[in-house]
Order: sequence, then structure tokens, then C-alpha cells
Amino acid sequence: MRDDSAFEPIKGLPDRPPEGERVLWQGAPSWRVVARRVFRIRWIAAYFALAIIWQFAAAVNDGAPISNAIGASAVLVGFAVGAIGLFILIAIAVGRTTVYTITSKRLVFRVGMALPMTINVPFKVVRNAGLKAFKDGTGDIAIALDAETRIPYFALWPHTRPWRFSRPEPMIRCIENPENAAAIIAQAYKVEADGRALSKDNGTRSSVSTHAPAEQVA
Repeated sequence: MRDDSAFEPIKGLPDRPPEGERVLWQGAPSWRVVARRVFRIRWIAAYFALAIIWQFAAAVNDGAPISNAIGASAVLVGFAVGAIGLFILIAIAVGRTTVYTITSKRLVFRVGMALPMTINVPFKVVRNAGLKAFKDGTGDIAIALDAETRIPYFALWPHTRPWRFSRPEPMIRCIENPENAAAIIAQAYKVEADGRALSKDNGTRSSVSTHAPAEQVA
């Protein structure tokens, strides 16, 4: 993990990949999907709508003039618009500042709005990956790491699998055509794992599943 505010020779990467390592795919989360799925904009809007209706009805029921009831509700409307607008702005910032990169050796997360940082996840520490696709054509890919590798949950948030605090899992979130990215991860992992196996004197192979991206994450 490293802070990265310097010029990027390749978008999303703080340095050029070493010789023999190739960039296979790059993508970013859709800010609209981040707003909807991460920040639950629809639920927040529904909550404020119910609160506004309740406040208006309560004021009228208490005998307040319609104009006063509307005025009281307008304050809550303004607060709702401000809160929802703030979440949308954050979602836009997440979409614009995030770059997910798959290379032939690793996964790279360039994340962070105020303080950009780059987090490298070599395939050698990956133990499983799971794809969750949605009907809108977007999806998430969660990456399970070995027991010795820990990345702080809040260093990656919101690019991490929800509620996995003790064993955080990096997650490529809210991307379009996630099946393509999952297939690239599976193939790259297989090639890299086979290369590690051939380099071992005893010829033993890695026990990690290479078809994990086809698995559905609950």
C-alpha cells in the first residue's frame, strides 16, 4: 500500500510494470451504481419522502394552516436534497478517482479521493474470487486473500466486500460487464500459478481454485 500523488506513467499505476508483466484490463466503478448500491440513494430518498409526508400530515392534523405545514416540510425537503446531493457527489468522486487494474501478475486498486493510494494484490496471495452479477449488467468481484495477508478494511472502503471486518476482502465494485473482468482474472491467475508451479523444484502445484470467479458471492 502506498500513497500516490505523483504522475502516473500509466493511468492507475504508480510505476510502469516490470518487464514481462502486462496490463490486461482496466476499469472503474459506475458512479450511478455506487450511489444506488453502496450509498443506497433510493432507500435514503424513500426515507426522506416518508418523513416529509409524515411531518406535513402531522402539522395539518394538529390544526396548523396549510402554508405553515408546507413551510415546515420545506425545511426537511431542503435537508433531504442536501444529503442526497452530498452522497451523489461522493459517488461521482469515487467513480472518477478509482482505477481497477488487472495485470498478468496482480490486481491493482488505485483508490482514494482526498489521498490517492495504490494497493497491490499479487496473485500469489489470492485464494479465491467470487463474481456477483446483477440484472442491470453490472457486478462485483470479491477477492479472498490468504490468512497471512491483511489489508485494513477502511483503507479500501468502499472497494471491499461488505461486513468482512476480520478478514477484509478487496472488491472490484460496480463495474460494467463484470463477467469479462472475472474471466480475465481467472485466466491470468491460472497462467501465473502454473508459472509458479513450474519454478518449484518439487513440481507441486498451487491448490488455489482457478475457476473461482464463476462462483456467486452470497
